[in-house]
Amino acid sequence: FIISATASRLIEARSRKLQGLAEVSMKNHILIVNYTSQEEIIHLIDELRADTKTHNHQICLVDEKLPEIPPKLLDYGVTFIKGNPADEGTLERACLANASYAVILSSDRNNPHSDDQNLATTLILEKLNPEVFSIVEVLDSRKIHQIELAGADCALCLSDFRSNLIIQELEDPGLKNILLDLTSNEGGDQFYLVKIDAMKQWTYKELVLWGLEKNYSVTGIVRQGKSLLNCPPEFQLVKGDKAVLIGKQRLESI
Repeated sequence: FIISATASRLIEARSRKLQGLAEVSMKNHILIVNYTSQEEIIHLIDELRADTKTHNHQICLVDEKLPEIPPKLLDYGVTFIKGNPADEGTLERACLANASYAVILSSDRNNPHSDDQNLATTLILEKLNPEVFSIVEVLDSRKIHQIELAGADCALCLSDFRSNLIIQELEDPGLKNILLDLTSNEGGDQFYLVKIDAMKQWTYKELVLWGLEKNYSVTGIVRQGKSLLNCPPEFQLVKGDKAVLIGKQRLESI
């Protein structure tokens, strides 16, 4: 009887875990909100784990429609929480208060109302944890401003990127391969934004020369959220600047 009762409880606990109904405890984790496809979620996780900044963070998937977590995602160590992501209770069950990052995907890319759902999710998410760094997918670029007003750190309209990439490839064939290499953590060189500490009194020329010595290509500066690319040699660096680098590994600071 004892063995049977224990087995029943273990089976019930596993079933609740698969269905996203179990209690969880997480810290400094990454929330992925809305399940799009197994391939896309796995690709996101592979990219996150290929970067030293995020490779040790646990992943928590929040979705309302998924009946249970796919076995492959379970093998990847993903925790599943089933529920409406715009509901406070769901986000509390996903330990939002302890999360470091949140990636909010569009639940249905054929439905323009997905942006409205993501807007509601962003409002609740930022209310519960204003410190979480949130990135939100937007289908209509006109909604970007609304999402950012709701508190999102970044709102991306992927259709704009697709259009730009098509035109760039048309004008400069082969450029897509370079962009894919620079935007993937799984090989080659990547773009990095690195804060400038020790060299904040330098000129842009001195920063470029430093990059050449360290095997990094300096392509610009980000100052107060504004990108300044290919600056003149005499351009003066100031406190708070971040360098736009191309290299093989991330630096904590310069």
